[in-house]
Amino acid sequence: MTSWRWVRGWLSDAFETTDLTGVSVSVVSSTLGSFVSDDGQRVYRILLKFSKGTDVVMRQILVADDGTNVKAYGNQKDYLFYLAPRFNHKVDASAKYPYYPQYEQGVSIMLKPWFGGQNDVIFGAHVTGAGLPSNRQASGLISAISLTAGVDVNRNGLTSGVEVFDRRTFGCSAYAIDPSVYVERNTSRWPTNGIPDANGGHRQRPDSTTCNPLFDLLRYDVQRDPAYVLPKKGDVYAVTLYLDAAKFAPTTSVQPPAGAGTAVNKKNTDGVTKSVLPFSFNYTLATDAFALPDANFNPSTFGFPGVSDTTRANLAQLEVGQDLAVSWSRNRTTLADGSVFGSFYAGRYMSSYDQWGTYQSTASPLFEYDDRSLSGNYGSGTYSAANSANCGVISTAKYRGGSVVTNPFIVKAGNWTATTCSGKEAALAAAGAGAEIRYSNQRLRKQYVSDRGRLVATSDTSQVLRFSDLISREKNNNLNFCSAYNGFIRSRQVYVQLSDVNGRQLMEMREVWWDYPNKDVYPYTGNTVSDRPKQDTDPLFLANTSVGKVGYTGERGFVHAVQAKQVDQCVAKVW
Repeated sequence: MTSWRWVRGWLSDAFETTDLTGVSVSVVSSTLGSFVSDDGQRVYRILLKFSKGTDVVMRQILVADDGTNVKAYGNQKDYLFYLAPRFNHKVDASAKYPYYPQYEQGVSIMLKPWFGGQNDVIFGAHVTGAGLPSNRQASGLISAISLTAGVDVNRNGLTSGVEVFDRRTFGCSAYAIDPSVYVERNTSRWPTNGIPDANGGHRQRPDSTTCNPLFDLLRYDVQRDPAYVLPKKGDVYAVTLYLDAAKFAPTTSVQPPAGAGTAVNKKNTDGVTKSVLPFSFNYTLATDAFALPDANFNPSTFGFPGVSDTTRANLAQLEVGQDLAVSWSRNRTTLADGSVFGSFYAGRYMSSYDQWGTYQSTASPLFEYDDRSLSGNYGSGTYSAANSANCGVISTAKYRGGSVVTNPFIVKAGNWTATTCSGKEAALAAAGAGAEIRYSNQRLRKQYVSDRGRLVATSDTSQVLRFSDLISREKNNNLNFCSAYNGFIRSRQVYVQLSDVNGRQLMEMREVWWDYPNKDVYPYTGNTVSDRPKQDTDPLFLANTSVGKVGYTGERGFVHAVQAKQVDQCVAKVW
């Protein structure tokens, strides 16, 4: 990166100023290791202490000493990639595995979109190595709790390892792990009581995407594999970057990098397919993973940041345009192995789903397909040509460009059974006398996500996440940042990270949430179980504040009002 970006990203943001006048610099440690570069120059990794008033920032830097001058030394790589262990304590979680664990422990895979000085080049990456899956199902559809009764998993047919994909368009600040890997491992549904059922359903849905770059070893393998071995220092990981082929010749004048493979197609978590050039290298883990917590583990004394209850209350009250004050109790932690962690980052994640429409016996109002044909009245049982022709078709002209799909059902004696468009006739015949085919126009659930934060000074125990600073990073007309504040089934999280010199992170998360609309007023199948714990006793449980829907009754097709970024504010989006 350029020197100005380094200074801004690693110093100015943490000091909360662009004026670095009076900052003093000293060497904390000159023994963090060294290597010999291709030109024979020995390069040293040292730890610097930057001080401005009472604020202190610790940063590593590479330097070369030729006997006369000491110079900052870039690593000369075309990409930024690192993999480091992370241990996250979710204070407000229920500790139910695999869906809602209290501890997330694994390896964080960090990647940036730049390659060779160009932005938006790295579409994703495939990583294999210690602790990551070694025997994945190569492909298939999962019969998930989903509107489409089958969700694509392992889209690129991996037999081992995991993938990360660029999700900045979907509100994330970085790359995120493809969650379908967890679905593959969970071969049965995992309800809140932790007992899997036998119907092939899946509790951990692959369409529940997040912004988390952590592959959670604790969630995926350790709970079920007594022979599991945690990653350790020196373990080698094989990494293949997916470079967007459109960024290189013959499409542009930029030549592909040496060692890049022949173009292949890769599909990401959100269903986007791109032609990419595989670019492979090895990465060596710099430090051991954290020891797993046992029955005697005490999070209050382990050394997590200690995010305050006040911070959680602030998070619950947060409105569009407001700043979020975050505070924590520890800015320094020393573990039993001597590793020293200091304050590094504070951020917040917000997610808002609008509610999907459940199938109904009547089409009121009637739905018009893209081909201008009208849906039938489901209550009449009419097997209409319009419905048949549009079976499985996503109507692109409805509800923000493609969120309504027509699904078939077999109805008999008042019971609705989902089927497929290709198999509906066979399902009808198998159901016997009195059965009929009916159709439902379901609006697919939409998710809005915002994952934003900032580096903090090593000496900090508080930070104000300013709305003006966070919104400035959003592109105009982006819906995620502004729309994540309100809506159906929303969650809010705030997190603080401590880091050591090897990039390992201790993270603590506080959260509030809301889900299941009017659970006690309008009961429906499955409403006795919640995706979130403590909804009856938690005083900070979020109220449903979706615009204009005080008494939500589950009508099909409702879309909660969303907002888009315009310059430095949030404005209503007109569809």
